[in-house]
Amino acid sequence: MTPVLLADIGQYFRDMAPADGVAWVFVIIGFVGQVVFGMRFFVQWLASERAGHSYIPKVFWYLSIVGGMLLFTYACSRQDPIIMMGQSTNLLVYVRNLMLIRKKRREREQKAAAGVPICTDEHCGKENPEGATFCAFCGKPLIPTLAKGAEEPIAPPAS
Repeated sequence: MTPVLLADIGQYFRDMAPADGVAWVFVIIGFVGQVVFGMRFFVQWLASERAGHSYIPKVFWYLSIVGGMLLFTYACSRQDPIIMMGQSTNLLVYVRNLMLIRKKRREREQKAAAGVPICTDEHCGKENPEGATFCAFCGKPLIPTLAKGAEEPIAPPAS
């Protein structure tokens, strides 16, 4: 890079710098929000690599909410309606996804309590034949079920 270009970039950041300490707090909040928001993709990538297929873990949605809230706070400090609208509507989607995940987990637990062998993997969650201890579809252990007339759940054998 030429010295003139570097000087121009430096001047740009000096011009954009907040004038007081309170404004710097919001700049830091904005940067932290962007880092947290960006981390969700890194986490999703690692989870997908580990699973061997595209996979969105719950922590993705929590990082989305925290990053979105921090970016919304930053946008409010700048009085930027475009960023505020984008982050606020996205927060609704992130919360709704967590609600759907929780609903699916409750349904699996209810089926297991009724004696239906259910897979523990949150993305599989398929019903299996009676007496099975591992999922016929993905190989993960099944949620312990109550045998007819039993008081203790039947857990998969320890490995």
